Amino acid sequence: ECDPGWFCEAGSENRTGLCQEGFFCSGGADSAAPMREGAGGDICPKGHYCPAGTAVPISCPAGTYNEWQGATQESDCVECPPGMFCMGTSNQAPDGQCHDGFFCATGSTAATPRDELTPPGSVSSEG
Repeated sequence: ECDPGWFCEAGSENRTGLCQEGFFCSGGADSAAPMREGAGGDICPKGHYCPAGTAVPISCPAGTYNEWQGATQESDCVECPPGMFCMGTSNQAPDGQCHDGFFCATGSTAATPRDELTPPGSVSSEG
């Protein structure tokens, strides 16, 4: 069986090359871009990115999201927009709007960020 992160041509146990960027090869892949059930990998899922040679999809970091399959680098994970928050990792979309009384800057990871209260004299409605 071919090693994780690599693919081996059908019938060979010798590494042919690295798994293609945008895909992951979990082991036993016979193609650089496996896309079928039992192929030893698949297209990189939403909320992740997969550079060349990926064995396990890499999660987009907290404060970001990725709504597309086949991402190839961390910069494909988009920062959560102002007024929205993205908790945890592997987000496929923002989790929601910031709560009333709070300001969510770009890349916020909580609906009620403790360091981002609405400044005195300002008004903040949800979002």
